[in-house]
Amino acid sequence: MVTLLFMKQHSVQANGGYLVHILREKCRARIALLSCISSRWDIVLFGGLMIASLFIRLWDLEVRPFHYDESLHAYYSWKIFDGQGYHYEPWIHGPLQFFLNASVFRLLSDNDFTARLIYPLFGSLLVGLPYFLRNYFGRIATLAMSLMFMFSPSLLYFSRYARNDILMAVFSMAFFVLIWRYINERKDLYLYLIAGVLALAFVTKETSYIMVIVLLIPLFLVSMTEIIPYILGRIRVSEFSGPTILFVLIMTLTLPQWIASVSILQELLPIGLILAYQGGEANGPVGLPLWAEPTISIRSITLPILVNAIMLLIMIVPVGIWWLIASSKFVRYRVIASLASILLALIYVVLLFGDIQIPLNYLVAFGLLFLSVGLSVKLGMIVGRKTWLICAGIFYTIWVMFYSGLFGIMARPYDSCPDITNDVLDFACVKFGGLFTGFWQGLGYWIAQHEVVRGNQPWYYYFVLGSVYEFLPLLFGFAAMLYYVKKFDSRGIFITIWSLTTLAIYSIAGEKMPWLIVNVSIPFIVLTATFLGDLVGGMSWKKTNIGIGLLIPFLTVLVLISGFYVLRGLLMGGYPSELRDWLFMGCLFGFSVLLAFMLDHIRFYRGIRLVCFGCFVVLFGFSVFTGLRAAYSEPDGPVEMLVYAGASQDVRTVTERLITDYTLKNTQQRVKVDYELWYPFNWYLRGQEFLEYHCFKESTESGYLDWCSGLNEDMGTSGVLLSDQYTVRNSQYLLQHEKSGPYKNLLWFPESYRRPGEKRQVENFGDEITRDFKYLFDIMTHRESWLESIDYIIYRRLDSDWWTSKFFLFLP
Repeated sequence: MVTLLFMKQHSVQANGGYLVHILREKCRARIALLSCISSRWDIVLFGGLMIASLFIRLWDLEVRPFHYDESLHAYYSWKIFDGQGYHYEPWIHGPLQFFLNASVFRLLSDNDFTARLIYPLFGSLLVGLPYFLRNYFGRIATLAMSLMFMFSPSLLYFSRYARNDILMAVFSMAFFVLIWRYINERKDLYLYLIAGVLALAFVTKETSYIMVIVLLIPLFLVSMTEIIPYILGRIRVSEFSGPTILFVLIMTLTLPQWIASVSILQELLPIGLILAYQGGEANGPVGLPLWAEPTISIRSITLPILVNAIMLLIMIVPVGIWWLIASSKFVRYRVIASLASILLALIYVVLLFGDIQIPLNYLVAFGLLFLSVGLSVKLGMIVGRKTWLICAGIFYTIWVMFYSGLFGIMARPYDSCPDITNDVLDFACVKFGGLFTGFWQGLGYWIAQHEVVRGNQPWYYYFVLGSVYEFLPLLFGFAAMLYYVKKFDSRGIFITIWSLTTLAIYSIAGEKMPWLIVNVSIPFIVLTATFLGDLVGGMSWKKTNIGIGLLIPFLTVLVLISGFYVLRGLLMGGYPSELRDWLFMGCLFGFSVLLAFMLDHIRFYRGIRLVCFGCFVVLFGFSVFTGLRAAYSEPDGPVEMLVYAGASQDVRTVTERLITDYTLKNTQQRVKVDYELWYPFNWYLRGQEFLEYHCFKESTESGYLDWCSGLNEDMGTSGVLLSDQYTVRNSQYLLQHEKSGPYKNLLWFPESYRRPGEKRQVENFGDEITRDFKYLFDIMTHRESWLESIDYIIYRRLDSDWWTSKFFLFLP
């Protein structure tokens, strides 16, 4: 009987267990199905945002005249397309955009639209990148990121602008995404992708150094708890966490790129080395070691050909044998030995082809570079031999390909190569000089430019520019910093460090330009969207009355709008004086009372979250308006702070007149163009054979060169495009010409936010800060200053017009 009862009970349990198993499998299948459907809808949603983003970026893309920098980038891209080749020069940044533009020209022809085409494509790609963070940041946060990337005024404007900053924004965001995915998933694929993204960033622009350092800092802070014990021998590499592996990989992979930073110390060295020439009386490229005394003389090797061949085999063959038979635990030494043997073989080959006289500056630079490569390999192997070598292969294949002009195929010969008696070195400099300049001059040039303070902008420049365009991520970003520090949230603190270090470094850097705010905006947008996702997504909506939940944000919007009009009326003085003024005050009072009443019927923190969401809606709406106004404004229209050396519509007008002029097209007449007007005319008049560029400076003027010469009576029937500064003194030579103008050439925002009479290149830092704070305090305590600021931010009303440079056209 007991046995029968036991068997019956066992049968029931077995059947019950089977039913539970079936139910679990059905639940898992349903969850998987829902997850798949949700993922597909996410693809549709983010894909739709990318398509919409591309549409608004391509609309009227060619309407705005090309700015100074745009014409420069488009012109050098056209030179590659025209078969004139490329070589790297740091003042026009990395090679990637030039080869991409040249490829577009090859496919679609060269015009104003195609010269800007890659930038909207990258801007739209940026909008889609948050999709890959949705499992870690949530759908609300990632959608907010995409929407803010889509309509951010600075990102929208500069994704319709032929500069590589939007490319750097994409690489910066992709770098962050891959770091976050690797930390959470630990897949080697992400390390390989990081290597590729790093390489693309370094062949795009020198701000890649900042991109790397601002994300290395939080990784360093996290990984120090493992690196120090590893150095002390307390833990093994296998115990490294994701952040530590990332820190070691990124640091070692890019170590040779940083070696030119030793030039910061050159003034402290007693032997007088000049590792990065900063300009002056000597003739040499800025940022490179100076080709000057003292030099080291090395005699060439004069041995029979057979002996030379044997010597080379002695250097290389043993390493190959070692690779085949040596134990795998010696692989890092095999790599270093291989590099050393290849270096010795190259030196030997060089010495076969003539005597060498190399300055000590260059010997030290090359020595430091090779030392950094060796350290990079030795230290990089820590994270895994195979992984690091694959990453290094990806990184340097991309890097070498672009800096060498597609492995020398598209390289334009370097005209700055020094006179070298050795044929091998001379050929290497002419065809592959971009490799050394990419390693050294990219960083060396911008270190030298730091003291120049190009743009002469104050340290608070990005706060001023951000208050006009990126007010949403800045306001919410700083609030988010306080929120995450108080909560001690690791994710929020990581992004906070990224944001603060980015803002600090760009504020300290000597050159400050409007397009660089793109790099500041990215981390602040990520921080703001994360904060919004935590505020809104963290609410228990089931416990919130739906009516109150919708009404509180709506009332917040109304309070802010009516409050703005009341504040502006108070700043104008004599308030209130009209029925409209009383109406706004009444609205502000009524909406505020109603909002307070609603907040009294909901939990305090839940109400704060809803109010914050209402503030976000207002600021986002105005951000969309600000971005569209800046991106689609008429040429020479509203004065925008984002414009720096922008071209006037007059440039196009004169260009069309010159190209369509019947006389110029059917005679041998030439038009002499003032070198001061080279940009943007170099792009608009590319390939025109009737043009000659001339420098009209006199020997007493700054910037005079040996080939400069003024106008004279022997003008013949030449036409002239002459900047206004040279027109008056040369007018007697142009009496027989038809004069038209003045035309506007370049436009600048009238920089009224700067302290009058400032000279930041020579001011002591302490005096500069003291004077700046006094100036800012004086401005902020004047009612008129607040009113002018509000009128500019909202209505683009400004007492001053564009700062302009002008020119005249003289035709026979």
